[in-house]
Amino acid sequence: MKSFYWLIQGDCLEVLQSFKNESIDMILTDPPWNVGSKVYGSRKDSMSMEDYAIWLEQILYQCYRVLKQSRSLLIESSHKNLPLILDIGREFFIYQQPIVLYCTNGIGRRSLVGWNCCSIVIWFTKGKAKVFKHFKDLISWSISNKAQEWSHPSPKSVSAYTTLIKMFSKETEVILDPFIGSGTTMLACQESGRSCIGIEINPEYCEIVKKRCFGRQFLDREVEYYFTREGEKIDGLHY
Repeated sequence: MKSFYWLIQGDCLEVLQSFKNESIDMILTDPPWNVGSKVYGSRKDSMSMEDYAIWLEQILYQCYRVLKQSRSLLIESSHKNLPLILDIGREFFIYQQPIVLYCTNGIGRRSLVGWNCCSIVIWFTKGKAKVFKHFKDLISWSISNKAQEWSHPSPKSVSAYTTLIKMFSKETEVILDPFIGSGTTMLACQESGRSCIGIEINPEYCEIVKKRCFGRQFLDREVEYYFTREGEKIDGLHY
């Protein structure tokens, strides 16, 4: 078995337009929430809601185009953006159901009710739904006390993302994350024997991804690592 891990630094909307139709087995991502935060280093997090909706529609169209038939798109969403993502997503995809990610030992984020200790993953499909391994629709995870050698304002759970990947893909398949951030999706793909293409506009986060993910070796498969910038291609990878 052989896997590859390809990190692309660039604007995902521009990068995705260069991908071939129906070349991706699954998409798992957490796009900017447009909450006005400057820590993400992207103007995509401080747009008007009208501009954000237009931009998100363009992204989801490209996701639809590159995703194979009968395969899944999973989007982690803030509670605020949930209605918007549902409305735009249903222009292209079939909405299936929400999946809840529950942190059992975290303080959580400040919210109207007090603190949010869970997040929502919206499950869409392109055509008929296909599930490869069944789990509950509530996925629990806990924050490790081990000191991390990386920094990101909104880190995700590798164990939770690994479960999602096992639910909606098979080993050796290719998972795409257009907003790879600090590399959680890529790590989850490595833990589950899938290949991964990650796109990230922020060069600082690209360095974090390379530090966390690149160079790892596995006893059960050969692995290859690639890093390119927007517009660059790699011989042998046809996406």
